[in-house]
Amino acid sequence: VPLMVLIYEGIVAGTFMYDYAPAPDIVGGRRAYLNISQEGRDDLDDLREAGLLYGLKLATKKYFSTVALRITMLGEEHLEKHLTPADRASVQAVVYHPDGVGEERDRFSVRWDSARREYILYTDRGFSRPSTITEIESVSYVSSPYIPAALRVSGRANRENVGRVEELKDAVSNIKDELSENLSLNKVYLLIGEWLPMGANQMVALNDKLGSTERVQGGFFTSEVDTDPDKSRFVGTSVGLTEVELLDFDETTYINFEAEVHYPEEEGIIQVENFGCCINFRGNTIYGLKCDAVMHAVCSPSPSTFATADRAVENKLSLDNLSRLLVDVQVDSSKIIDNLLSPHQRSMLDLTYLNDAQLREKYNVILCERINKDGVSRQLKAHEYMDKEANENELKQVLGDTHSAHDLSDDEVIIIGKNGMLIGGPNVGRHEAVIVSYLALMTRNMFMRSLFQRTFILSDTLKHLRNLISLHESNPNSKSVPRASGAVDQCRADSRSQVVTEDVDTDALSCTKKFVWTERAAKHWRGGPPKIEIVVDMEFQFLLNLFIIRNLLAESSADVLMLSEIQSYLAESLVEMPQPVVPEDLVSLHLYHLLNIPSTAAQLKRRIRDLQKNLQCSRGEVNSLRDMAESVGHSKSFRVQQQVQVNTKNLEDEFRANERASASIGILQVVLAGSLAFDIIDRAHGLYLGIAAEIE
Repeated sequence: VPLMVLIYEGIVAGTFMYDYAPAPDIVGGRRAYLNISQEGRDDLDDLREAGLLYGLKLATKKYFSTVALRITMLGEEHLEKHLTPADRASVQAVVYHPDGVGEERDRFSVRWDSARREYILYTDRGFSRPSTITEIESVSYVSSPYIPAALRVSGRANRENVGRVEELKDAVSNIKDELSENLSLNKVYLLIGEWLPMGANQMVALNDKLGSTERVQGGFFTSEVDTDPDKSRFVGTSVGLTEVELLDFDETTYINFEAEVHYPEEEGIIQVENFGCCINFRGNTIYGLKCDAVMHAVCSPSPSTFATADRAVENKLSLDNLSRLLVDVQVDSSKIIDNLLSPHQRSMLDLTYLNDAQLREKYNVILCERINKDGVSRQLKAHEYMDKEANENELKQVLGDTHSAHDLSDDEVIIIGKNGMLIGGPNVGRHEAVIVSYLALMTRNMFMRSLFQRTFILSDTLKHLRNLISLHESNPNSKSVPRASGAVDQCRADSRSQVVTEDVDTDALSCTKKFVWTERAAKHWRGGPPKIEIVVDMEFQFLLNLFIIRNLLAESSADVLMLSEIQSYLAESLVEMPQPVVPEDLVSLHLYHLLNIPSTAAQLKRRIRDLQKNLQCSRGEVNSLRDMAESVGHSKSFRVQQQVQVNTKNLEDEFRANERASASIGILQVVLAGSLAFDIIDRAHGLYLGIAAEIE
């Protein structure tokens, strides 16, 4: 990805004549949309195939794969022979700071700022600036809700927004690049699918929330929680509301509705974003829309469609604009459904996607009447799209890495990618039943990948927890001490003080630590926060480790329970999933065999059983660790009891020593008292018997 950042900067600077489009990628362990050049990525693959670059496959801590590239000897020789001074200068203008002298310290490096979620270009001389690769561009469009007929049971037809196409007459986009449109589509329908943890009871709760059985159904919805429903008013924000209108439903089985999102856009950008949504108790969730118009491409012209002398109306939607529309639809569809899900369902999604459920992965199905090639009147055959050059690069913008392409008939073609598939041809709507069944399987496949990675992260957490238990009495000086929080900065003391102690909260744990602020640090108070010296004894370290162990164990136990619940939802959804009826239409039958739906379903069931084994192992590990943690607590109690016994014995020995000393002192007091009494009697008698011999 850092190399793609430099390629993007070269495109913006005009050095590389590539296109870029938003595409999902894993950055910092989380999913993000970046302006990726598929042409640049394709050229890197060409260099690897030619032996000019080495590729090293690596894995991250969160089990995502990445590739490190290095030039080969053959690549260096090729550069020495063919790299011109002009090309070298143009590339150096991108990768070196313009005010530098061309040294190693002036070369840009790339790092990810997780706090601001953006890439930073920096040099060793201290210069840094953010990259705009994470700034996803928007286009203006009008869409109508679309739900496949195979999913409808009753109710009215879907709403049509063709009459609102005129609103795009003065609409603009914020695309900075000059796009080269190689492929375009006619009459586009989109199906965006995902799988959600859902059951019959969750379905009933969703129908109740949408007011399916009420006189006035639907309305506006938000994910905000009313913390005090007894108050006379609720104060919230109107931004991000979802407007829902029901079509048809069954209380425990499914619900079909139309949803329109209300999010502010930049000035001049107009987006009429109207979804058709279908959710059933198996977790199948489909968002469908018909593209009526995207920028200058009017896919569903109305009688009053706009046209000007310098702007002709085209029934061709470019894949460059479609890629930006898909990003907008994927993000906004997550916001729509999050407003309708229960808090428990949102917790399950956050657990699976590592608190990044807003950008979760979805599968795209694009249906169109025709795939147009610039300069070619006919529709291309399947193998012509897989050319590893311009055609395939544009398809990757909307489908991800392309896997295969097949001719369904003389005028129908299907192209399958990692993140979606494209079917082009007249009357492709007759394949809806097969497409919906395949979409349901692919969404489970995507969710299962994320869930499988999450189980490995849980296993790493349990390994770390076992290590903590094994080393719970380790020397605190060998451990890194958590950094003190900003509460330290608020303390005040006299600069003449030798030592100041204060209780502060740490970033890592909500526990109390004692710090020492020395006189030297106090003298430099005005220049910055004081230097903190953490004082931790062995007893405190033991309690701290015990605190960490118990918290991690509680969190891991809760994660195992929730992951097991998600796995059970997945397993039930596959068991109860009906097989699609084998179509009678020859082309649909060809598509049915091509997608191999029964075999794909059987593979997913095997993966679900394999996932269950991982969770059973994790559950057993949690039980084992709980026993170990209890033994740590028992050892602490035993140590306390041992210490009490030692202290009691010491006190008893001290008491007896004091008793013996008291007896000795009593005897001495009797002897001294007797001697004194004898002396007094001797003096009072007058005979001086005690000194008579000395007198004589």
